Amino acid sequence: KGNFNCSILEAGLRLQKIFYLGPDGEIKKQELKIPRKFNIRGITIRDIFDIEKLVDEISKDKFKAIVRGVTGHSFVTNSLRNQKTLFEPAGGIPWICIDADNIICSDGVDPNTVEGIILFIHLYLPKSFHDVSFYYQFSSSAGLIGPNRKLYKEELNVHIFFYLSRPVTRRELEDWLKDCNCIDKTLFRPEQIHLRVEFESRSCRTPNMSNYF
Repeated sequence: KGNFNCSILEAGLRLQKIFYLGPDGEIKKQELKIPRKFNIRGITIRDIFDIEKLVDEISKDKFKAIVRGVTGHSFVTNSLRNQKTLFEPAGGIPWICIDADNIICSDGVDPNTVEGIILFIHLYLPKSFHDVSFYYQFSSSAGLIGPNRKLYKEELNVHIFFYLSRPVTRRELEDWLKDCNCIDKTLFRPEQIHLRVEFESRSCRTPNMSNYF
């Protein structure tokens, strides 16, 4: 047992989305089948750098994903993924992933840039998230260009990770972000899978790395 605040799931099926060109020349998305059981390893995230290392690690392994919940053990095999097997540690969890999809950016702002992400943060998230360090990874659908040379999605689609000044519970997150209707709040559940993408992601840090909230 350990003081874990995150879990890595590993399965025998791919846990990353796949896009491809269909017979009609249009970009298609292959249906993702989430398995029922996983091997689950508990880990401890201590700062934004740990988040960077973790996301980089699992993005290179198509059979891995993460959840906010923990099992209470360092390693569990062949386990179901539900609220009975994965729970929120007492007092909450000190990190959060904001999943933003189909966010329309202002004219002249490229949605596939840090500028687009920062604009989203300032327009849609509480001030506590402004001008602090974060780690991001664009969604698997972001930046795809079809045969017609047009973007598959012209909006912002991104996962943004923050390390908080203290652990927070799911209930606190839901209350804190209750007015943010443009994000996927199912990620606050301890058993909800955070799918990663098999390409390069990036950190965005403020000059003062102690500027967390």
